Amino acid sequence: MRKDTKNILAREGCQKDLVGWAKRCLVRDVLLLAVMAVIFVPLFLLSVAVAGEFPVLGIPLAVICAAAPLWFVGKTAYNIWIFGLTVRGKFSLVCDRVSYTAKGETPRKPFGGNSPVNVLYFEKYGRYVPSETVFSLTAPGDAFYLARLHTKNGKTVFAYHTAMYEYKEI
Repeated sequence: MRKDTKNILAREGCQKDLVGWAKRCLVRDVLLLAVMAVIFVPLFLLSVAVAGEFPVLGIPLAVICAAAPLWFVGKTAYNIWIFGLTVRGKFSLVCDRVSYTAKGETPRKPFGGNSPVNVLYFEKYGRYVPSETVFSLTAPGDAFYLARLHTKNGKTVFAYHTAMYEYKEI
């Protein structure tokens, strides 16, 4: 007889996944920040020069040109902080059940786009947007191990289905 085996989920392996995820987010944001700087710094300097001649046009343009890179600087600083949390192991693995699923929901973040996403809602820990494969295998009542960062809102980064993973402390 064939024995069904589950993947082993350990804190160290989950931390490795989280550090990789945080590193990818950080690299992406640094590259976007560099692109934003290349585009908006010359525009900002041009708008400051225009503000000397036409203050009504130049000042709002300078504010707009400065806002985009500053927003990316804040986002990059946040991802540096998240990377530090993951490296120091400031996360927890908790078990929770899916209370309901929502198919085709609009994203809840600024600049999230208009494409609908599939969402899992957990009983204790709220909303999580999984991959399409995980969503298709999930029904209300299914249990998951959630990797949650120790932030003010407790961001859920990964969800491991208990049908596929078994948690073992090593």
